[in-house]
Amino acid sequence: MLPWNLQLRQSGLVATVRVLRTSVTLVLIAIAAIVSGCQPAIDSAEYLEVDLWPSELTPPISGATFSMTASHLPGAPREYGDGVHQGFDFFNGSAGRPIAPDEAIVAVAAGEIIRVDQNAPDEEAKALQFWTTLSSEDGFLGEYALDRLRGRQVWIRHAEGHVSRYAHLSAVNPELSLGDTVKQGQIIGLMGNSGIPPTEDQPEPVPHLHFELWSPKGSAHLGEGLSPLETHRLVASLFGLEALPRYARNWVRRIETGQAPPDVYPPAELPEISFTADPPPRVTGGQAFAIPIQWKGDDFRPEHFFALLEGQPLGIIDASNGAWILGAMPFDIEAAALDLIVGATDPYGQTLVGNRSIERASPAELPAPREVSVEVFELYSDANLEREARSLGPVVGQSLEINEALWDESFIAPVNGNVVQHFGQRIVHSVLRPTRPLPGVEVEAEAGAPVVASNAGRVALIDDLPIRGTTVAIVHGGGVISVYGHLADTGVQIGDEVARGQRIGSVGQTGAVAGPMLRWEMHAGGIASNPRVWVDQVLPGRTDR
Repeated sequence: MLPWNLQLRQSGLVATVRVLRTSVTLVLIAIAAIVSGCQPAIDSAEYLEVDLWPSELTPPISGATFSMTASHLPGAPREYGDGVHQGFDFFNGSAGRPIAPDEAIVAVAAGEIIRVDQNAPDEEAKALQFWTTLSSEDGFLGEYALDRLRGRQVWIRHAEGHVSRYAHLSAVNPELSLGDTVKQGQIIGLMGNSGIPPTEDQPEPVPHLHFELWSPKGSAHLGEGLSPLETHRLVASLFGLEALPRYARNWVRRIETGQAPPDVYPPAELPEISFTADPPPRVTGGQAFAIPIQWKGDDFRPEHFFALLEGQPLGIIDASNGAWILGAMPFDIEAAALDLIVGATDPYGQTLVGNRSIERASPAELPAPREVSVEVFELYSDANLEREARSLGPVVGQSLEINEALWDESFIAPVNGNVVQHFGQRIVHSVLRPTRPLPGVEVEAEAGAPVVASNAGRVALIDDLPIRGTTVAIVHGGGVISVYGHLADTGVQIGDEVARGQRIGSVGQTGAVAGPMLRWEMHAGGIASNPRVWVDQVLPGRTDR
């Protein structure tokens, strides 16, 4: 039995818990600072007036939320500078979604670049420690030292004179220069750890974004003098409720309806939150799989989860009492095991991540290579393979974004006929052989025979491709797509909702094929799987739906 590793990263803190259970339990015990419940009135500061700040801003990290951790918010105490935190910090683990060490940073609103540290070198640890000692000095010297500790930065002046600052960047967009105009959401740099002095406990400072928004005259920064709850209310009015964790969102809504604020915000102790995931220990190459996720209460919804198999995103779909992870084990790889990562974002915006290795079993029998004509073989060029991969990529992306199954019945074969080329089979001509195996099956059938949808879904692609020929692709949700190639014609349009068994085209002889044929493929999370394992199954490999 393999352990899962649970890691909570918060301001550089790494806590590891090893959980050894058959149905692995992932538990997040969050750490939050105790904040006084004595909250001043929301109108106690003049700059709380919403019309004094830009409206309809976007978070500086797309899809991220402002932290609930008090030390990440304006007004938190710190050991350098004037002793008070002046902005917002975005760390992986408390930003509402996983963020990479080099995550893209975007402009919160349109504006003019007034500072861009394109060629600023990284300072040595000794210099950064020196600036730290000077940052508490009054006046110019302290401000200069504090600026050096912000590392590589971009500043943007917005329409009414407000200035947004983005600090600790690892790199700046090389296309930006002083005076340039940027659009809202435009990438201005990458998250990093520049300007952060190393310590004995943290020799490699944790990458994060430090973000500030200042009033036109520089007299106040966003969140100055406010409690965490007031800060979150102001953030919600400027960036939208979706920029807050779910817990904060709920309290902002309640207060707007006249409910009294909580005695303590954020909570002194966050409740223990958990979910269970039960992955298979071993999967055969080319086989699709479904992994159940369960939890108690209303802490999660399917869209709060993510799953990766060796970095490849897998699909998540809703279930009446939990969710399913849908994926497949790659067929043509040498690895003996692949790393599965499953994670979720809790109501407080913190990310829980667990990982486990899944063994890869080789298929019991590999199909012998199939001889084809030189005309067919030449169509399997690298350029054609790459072109078709680019064509299908957006279709997979569409399906991954759908967190519900568009089907509720078992899959069926799209045509009657004889399988003449099997999943994973290679083609040859003389001694030549392409490096990629067939990602589906090819079924010999009568020309013009109807081809039907293997299950309910939405048509996402109709294209004429060099290998697959006239092709239709259907998204089913949860990262699952079905592909139908070599068609003579199509009877659907992009965007059509199709039912299981509905005619979508007819058998033809288009693309890299020597006779009337249907190519049928089933992909899960962008990974090709043997279509035959889907037949008569609602979920691959599961009888419990």
